Amino acid sequence: MCTLFISFLFERIIKHDKLIVGIFSIGLVFNACTKNKTSILAAPKPTVVSINPTSGPYGTIDTIVGTHFSLNDSVRFNGLTSIIQRATEDTLIVVVPKRAGTGPVTITINNDTIKGPIFTYIYKVTVTTLAGNGIAGYLDEPDSTAEFLEPHGVTLDKMGNVYVVDGDIHFRVNRIRKILRSVASKSIG
Repeated sequence: MCTLFISFLFERIIKHDKLIVGIFSIGLVFNACTKNKTSILAAPKPTVVSINPTSGPYGTIDTIVGTHFSLNDSVRFNGLTSIIQRATEDTLIVVVPKRAGTGPVTITINNDTIKGPIFTYIYKVTVTTLAGNGIAGYLDEPDSTAEFLEPHGVTLDKMGNVYVVDGDIHFRVNRIRKILRSVASKSIG
């Protein structure tokens, strides 16, 4: 629309030899078109003011405070996509994804990515006792009544069976023991 209007004025200028007035008219029309075009396309850029908490394991509910947010945003923790639970103009409530690692929180809005503060990821560790009772020894018994001297190597086979290298490291006496369901450990080597 701006281009057609400018070319119409330019033709009028040539016909009436009013070059000075015509150049001024073109400048005004061009500026008006440019202002209207940018005001329609430019949206306010979002900002991140803070995140709380700044550290935690997966599943942590994190609050991001800033400006110009929406449910259409995409939030990432160190590159992994987060689930947005709730969004307002100035707040995003998100869930920290599994294995996010430590890194920046980024928000993408309309293909514009902004970088927020660093989130420190805390890994959750689960320790499960498969066999043993805490008493040092070699006793092949079920569950918690089994005894291990110095377990120092663990592996799994393709079937999910657990093997433990157990023995006295100083005297180089080792046994390979298999953790069974009915019997907690069985010496196999």
